[in-house]
Amino acid sequence: MAGPLQSFDFRDSRYNRPTQKWVCGWAAKGEACHVGPDHKGNCVATSECQPIRNGDRWMCTRSEIAGGRCTDGPMPDGACACVIRKCAPVRSIRARRGLFARVVSALTVGLVLIFVFGPSAHKVISPGALTQQHAEVIDCGTCHAAFPAGPTGWIRAAFSAAPNDPATSDSGRCLKCHAQGDSALNPHSQDAAMLTKMRKRAHPPSKQGTEPLMVSLASGGDPGAATAGKLACATCHREHQGRNARLASMSDARCQACHTARFAGLDSGHPEFDHYPYKRRTRLIFDHIGHIEKHFKDKKFKQSAPDQCTTCHSPDAAGNTMLVNGYKTCMACHAAQIVTDGGATPVFAVPGIDAQTLHAKGAPIGAWPEDAEAELTPFMVLLLSGDPDFRDAWNTVRELNLLDDLEDADAAQIKAAQTVAWSVKRLIQDLRAKGGAALGARIETALGSTISGEDLAHLAGRLPVDLIANARREWFPDLDAEMKQHRAGVPVPTRTASDDAPRSEKSAKSKPTKDTGDILAGGDKKDTGDILAGGDKKDTGDILAGGDKTVSTAPVEENVAETGGEIDANKWTSAGGWYRDQFTLLYRPTGHADDFLRSWMDLTGASDSNYAKSVFASLTARQAVGRCAKCHSSDKITEAALKPNWVAARPVKEFRKFTGFSHAAHSKLFNDKACLGCHVRDDDSKYLDAFKNNDPAVFQSNFKPMERQTCARCHTPQLAAESCVLCHQYHVGSFPPAITAAPMTIPRAGERPRP
Repeated sequence: MAGPLQSFDFRDSRYNRPTQKWVCGWAAKGEACHVGPDHKGNCVATSECQPIRNGDRWMCTRSEIAGGRCTDGPMPDGACACVIRKCAPVRSIRARRGLFARVVSALTVGLVLIFVFGPSAHKVISPGALTQQHAEVIDCGTCHAAFPAGPTGWIRAAFSAAPNDPATSDSGRCLKCHAQGDSALNPHSQDAAMLTKMRKRAHPPSKQGTEPLMVSLASGGDPGAATAGKLACATCHREHQGRNARLASMSDARCQACHTARFAGLDSGHPEFDHYPYKRRTRLIFDHIGHIEKHFKDKKFKQSAPDQCTTCHSPDAAGNTMLVNGYKTCMACHAAQIVTDGGATPVFAVPGIDAQTLHAKGAPIGAWPEDAEAELTPFMVLLLSGDPDFRDAWNTVRELNLLDDLEDADAAQIKAAQTVAWSVKRLIQDLRAKGGAALGARIETALGSTISGEDLAHLAGRLPVDLIANARREWFPDLDAEMKQHRAGVPVPTRTASDDAPRSEKSAKSKPTKDTGDILAGGDKKDTGDILAGGDKKDTGDILAGGDKTVSTAPVEENVAETGGEIDANKWTSAGGWYRDQFTLLYRPTGHADDFLRSWMDLTGASDSNYAKSVFASLTARQAVGRCAKCHSSDKITEAALKPNWVAARPVKEFRKFTGFSHAAHSKLFNDKACLGCHVRDDDSKYLDAFKNNDPAVFQSNFKPMERQTCARCHTPQLAAESCVLCHQYHVGSFPPAITAAPMTIPRAGERPRP
């Protein structure tokens, strides 16, 4: 059994206390006195004992440790006969060690202060090497806001709240190079409103009781507490870990310290996928089930039908997103529907109006073609709607048939019909006199928007000026004179083609134009250079006109004989463009992505004007010209505005999503089912019904949502790993690179840079 290191009995041991700073100077020879020095290191020894008087005799009092009573005994005067020699006390071992430690500490502090306040201070206090991405940073003040303040500032910063202030903290300096949006220090770089939505959408773990113990202890039983304030960059990104350290690497425990849905792994509690990856309906209307089971089996399209998914889909440059290859994959079946079978849309037309009845009821409208039977097109109504008088008049007669119902019309309706007629004439005159400028001005007035030159070119469809000029000459020969009289308040008598034509009209008919170089004019019956006009039945130069069925030049007559005596302007414009048919100017698409149709749909879809909505509806009907809306959906932007989707989904530049998946990395691992191994068809879905309400968030996909177990089969700790950052990104949003504004030239010495 182990015993004490020394005996504490006063007869056996002197009990040298460890706190004693001084010891007897004779201790080195083993002859230390039992008295010892005082606390200041002075020798106080005199004799070995202090004799006591017992009657008439003095008795020795030397202790047993010191040898007991001496032989000689005390002196007759009571003094001890054994005098202790004086010594120079020395420090104890403990005292010497303490002194050495204090000296070394003082020297160390001195050296540190020398280095700290010297030119190499940062090397002394650096906790480690920087990563290779930051290796060129040599000034600690570049990243540490407190560094220029010196040692006192470092201490003050260590115990202050400054690191949580994005304006002055180290995190603020990180954001000078790493742009993470306006809410960079919020969880996931999201604002408070979005964080609230995210918490509400969060799903519980798929298994209960799977929370790792260390995560629970780290969070202190308060999940989500870390999301209450801003998070400094250093919370997750630790520098000075060496050149090859990965700043973006994080442990799963760090992620789950904030998340309420805690779990041990992808196969052990990870929440079930929520409609992943289908978050909205497709922008292009393509029913996979309908095409695969119906259209691709049709003999007419079977040869053109794709036989695998990659015929229509290819990965983007990064290999992450599978993109639609474009119209080239659709044109084999749909090209004819757009141009050949798509027909033409009437843009400008002379509406049928009972001019004689208007004249009889005191509302003359001048010359009006008696054979005109068309209705006002939505385009014309929109262009005329900028005039308040027209709007009031149109609201009065829009439900009437102006050709058949005017005999029973009341005075207000007669007046309104007259206003509509003169508004149409004014529009035709403006288009002829001012061209595209008149079109742009009327659109801007009607919709309250600004039209650029490029947009106007598309909206006009490059309408030939001669086509308008010849149409105006055929429809309203004396239009300028009539409009001058009308503006002056002089009534213009109503006339039709059966009435005596005015001199100018007779002159036009009696002196045919012989300008054979004009390929768009249509004013004369014998104008052999006009290939687009349609005003006369004997105009042998017009190959696109629709006014006559018997073109009479010799070459055409041979063609007429072969084709049965008819030439259809529709067929002549099969390649697209403008043409005239009687009292209507029509536009046929020139092919896929026609600028005219696309521009009008963009313009009118974004407007809340009822007149614009009518144009948009006429262009997006399922059987409308070009069949645009057959494949291109429209998204509701506001309650009134719609935005056509012209292209399929594309990755948004510089936008980071929560979840990432690389098709390129996984494609070689697919089984024999290939894409269908993950994207399982949903044959019961009502895919097409989702496009009726224009809400992209309300839909049914052609494919079932992916299941968590599909990924969990491979992503385990033993196989393909399952860390959070393997599939998820922390900073979510659109983060363009932080580019510093740089001058065009470098200023010379002493010269200030130009602003």
